[in-house]
Amino acid sequence: MRITGFDRALLQLKTMTVELAVAVQDLLNKSIDSIENLGSHENWRFTDHAIEEKKSQMINRIYEMMSLRQLSDQDVQWLMNYQRIAHELERISGYACDLAEISDYLPTRSWPAAIRAMMQALTAMLADVVAVIKEDQEAVHDMAERDDQLDQALIRMLRSSRGDDDPALRNDQYAGSDDMALSLVLAFTMERAGDHVVNIAEALVRLEGSSLG
Repeated sequence: MRITGFDRALLQLKTMTVELAVAVQDLLNKSIDSIENLGSHENWRFTDHAIEEKKSQMINRIYEMMSLRQLSDQDVQWLMNYQRIAHELERISGYACDLAEISDYLPTRSWPAAIRAMMQALTAMLADVVAVIKEDQEAVHDMAERDDQLDQALIRMLRSSRGDDDPALRNDQYAGSDDMALSLVLAFTMERAGDHVVNIAEALVRLEGSSLG
């Protein structure tokens, strides 16, 4: 069977997607580690820029594929899902850098339990979509429900910071402290990153139900 230029570009696109996803996952894992452990010397923005370059190369490859042959509507939808995945991965990369840089303002790393739970949930969500991209598992259909856990954790933290859940919290030193303010910023950032993981999961579900050809 003769391999066309389009077929080669398709294989390259899949490889580039895996490389981009793994790079973003590695960056997020390092970022989460820096939140818990002081002393990381990672050049976050340099790494983020390298990921942005990978995304740009992937987008350019998609545009090249569009010029290689007459595409059906299904082909276009397929390629647009990959474009969406690239954009969403790049956004997660930016949020990962934000998390690491924000955490540097609290050298004691005395985060509340809710923050640690959100970190675990976010990294697990991204790990699952990366596994799907690598074709190690089938598409994940419950990601929106898992993202709700991040949303609810953020809501509980906001209520606690105001003392809504327990009047005693209004007099708690931590609730009104800079530590809580930084924790809330981290929580907001992780909640936003989670939304982008959901978008990737939804694109992967659409890809699972279609084929290119």
